[in-house]
Amino acid sequence: MENKRIYADKDNRVRKSCQIIVFFCLAVCLLTAVMAGYEPSSIVEEAPIMRIISIAVLVIVCAIDFVLIYFIKASSKVCSIALAATAMLDFTLGDLLTGNAFFAFISYSLVLSLFLLYDKKIMRIPAIYILAFGTITRAGDLLTSLSSGTNATSVIAGICFNALFAGAALTISILTEKYNEDIFGTLDDEVDKQADTMASLEEVISVVKKGTEDVTARLKEIEEYSENITLSVTNVAEGTKLTCESVEKQNTMTDTIRGLIEDTSSRSKEIIEIARKVKYGVIDSTKEVHSLADVSAEISEINSDVTTAMNQLKEKTLAMQEVVNAIEEISGRTNLLALNASIEAARAGEQGKSFAVVAEQIRDLSMQTKESTENIRNIIMDLEEESNSASDAVSRSVEKAQSQDQIISGVEENFGSIESDMLTLAEHIKGIDAAIDNLQTSNQGIVDAIQQLFAVAEEVTASTDDVMETVKKNKDNVVVANEAMKEVYDVTLKI
Repeated sequence: MENKRIYADKDNRVRKSCQIIVFFCLAVCLLTAVMAGYEPSSIVEEAPIMRIISIAVLVIVCAIDFVLIYFIKASSKVCSIALAATAMLDFTLGDLLTGNAFFAFISYSLVLSLFLLYDKKIMRIPAIYILAFGTITRAGDLLTSLSSGTNATSVIAGICFNALFAGAALTISILTEKYNEDIFGTLDDEVDKQADTMASLEEVISVVKKGTEDVTARLKEIEEYSENITLSVTNVAEGTKLTCESVEKQNTMTDTIRGLIEDTSSRSKEIIEIARKVKYGVIDSTKEVHSLADVSAEISEINSDVTTAMNQLKEKTLAMQEVVNAIEEISGRTNLLALNASIEAARAGEQGKSFAVVAEQIRDLSMQTKESTENIRNIIMDLEEESNSASDAVSRSVEKAQSQDQIISGVEENFGSIESDMLTLAEHIKGIDAAIDNLQTSNQGIVDAIQQLFAVAEEVTASTDDVMETVKKNKDNVVVANEAMKEVYDVTLKI
């Protein structure tokens, strides 16, 4: 059960105290800033920047305390140490920054507020620090007063107050610890007694609860058995009812089966006639396939002849290509010879003019021959390409014809198989016809058995009604007992 008394828990108690002390530290920090402005110490007068730096440090430290307590939610030990350090720093800077000795003593209240943390060490360390620091600073002030000849009464009073405050802080820390030990020790004893009482009560409740659970489990098992019996009897009754209905349906179905048997018998005779017709059709189709195979063989022979002719044409084309190459070579030599003749005629001068004309004409004829040869070459190349295409087409035609032969062979085999299967089918149908006659005889036997089953189902239905009534009474008694045990169980839970 959740503990609503949060101050009985030390961790929660310290956290709440830290929240109070951190606000007190911030207030003293701000008051230090104000007093350092009105009554600055000699340190601040000599270096005013020290006031700003010191106050900034105090504010940052207080901000860190806020983060630890409210945001990070650090452990109570960490928060206590942080606040003790803040109190000592606040006292130190307050004493150094302001010349008002009374205000410096206000910082003592920070140490006194640490008693809320209920930790002797956390309170003693700042108290001893303030005693030592205050004594040193006040002793310095006393020496200054004695050397300057001023009245040292207030300084002596400050030293005494510092010692008195430190002693009071140490005494309060001891009293706080003992008070806490007495109070929370008594509370712990009471809590232990209550825990023992609750343990005994829980043990009794556990025994009652276990017994109730056992009885409830037994009643639940009995209830489940009753439900299973009820369900079984219900299933038997429903099954018997369904059996009666099924018997009636089977009776109707047997009449339908009788009609179907007669119809099947007539249809089997029709199938035999159809098989006979299919057989003759297959024979005719086989003859046509044989004719198609003969035609395909003739096509294959023609394709073979065409392939041979195309190969001969390719050979002739290659021979023509060689002739054209020879003509082209002769034309080139003639052209070169005509060129040489023109050169010699030019050297002969006037006497070689007529020879030059003849050489030029020979050269022209050579050029024309070269052009004609090129045209013939192109024609031969076109012819060669066309013959190659035709040869490829014929090759594909031959392949297709071969594939066609294979397909025709497969069709012939299929028709042969169909013819054989049709003969087998006719024999099987005759067997089915004989089986149908036997089925008709068996169907009549099923009708007689169904009539006997119908009579037995009516007797079972009458018996299940009596069993259902008895099981229903037992189930009602179990439900009443189960509700009573549930009330006892609820009472133990409330306790």
